[in-house]
Amino acid sequence: AFSIVTGAADVSLIDLDLEGDGPDIDNNNDVVRYNEAGNYNSLLISGCNISNYRKSFVAGNVTGAILQSLTVENCIVTDVYTNGGDFIDFRNSDVLNVKVKTSTFNNCAPGRDFFRIDAAGDSNNKGLTVNVLLENCTLYGVSNTDDRILYVRFNANAITVRNNLFAETTAYYSNQSTTGPSLTFLNNNYFNAPGFFDSTKVKYDSSGSYTTIDPGFVSASTGNFKITNQALIDNQVGDPRWLQ
Repeated sequence: AFSIVTGAADVSLIDLDLEGDGPDIDNNNDVVRYNEAGNYNSLLISGCNISNYRKSFVAGNVTGAILQSLTVENCIVTDVYTNGGDFIDFRNSDVLNVKVKTSTFNNCAPGRDFFRIDAAGDSNNKGLTVNVLLENCTLYGVSNTDDRILYVRFNANAITVRNNLFAETTAYYSNQSTTGPSLTFLNNNYFNAPGFFDSTKVKYDSSGSYTTIDPGFVSASTGNFKITNQALIDNQVGDPRWLQ
């Protein structure tokens, strides 16, 4: 696990295999946590294989910690149990620009929210906007207890969700009126995931560009999410590693 403290302005975790101690061992809570107040420029998590962590993927709950940029790319993240925290979880801390792309998330936040960005930090109401991009990811069984993918309450926020494949989950986008109003959905596929286009929800995909196609995963139970449905391959939906 990585504890980020004052002075670690730019942190890059690249091509690492990281394995936690499972859902019940309390000496290995998070993959990454910001633990001291300060101005932090960037966190990059790229090309990593991460599994079996008890609590959060990336989190900050200390007042006065401000992270300018969080980027997650080309990763496979499996079994992050979120026992006691959400998946990407910024409460009293702030993160202003979040890009999560070209990655796979399998059984992550099985009973919690995927993005949680609150309005409790020092940056709220200071003329700043939180920007969130979720792009070309495969998400299987994520937030699968009627939980939110976009629990974003920072007062000014702009969110784009495009080219993602969601499967086998009861999750939905948000029940928060503050999520958005700049909220863009484009070319996503929801397989056995009806909550994302349920018009009774506060925030849902009404774009008309989404599909509900069975991706025909080769072996989801063993973590092989290779897609066999040609329409999804042609439309480049999901983590590109499974489209070859």
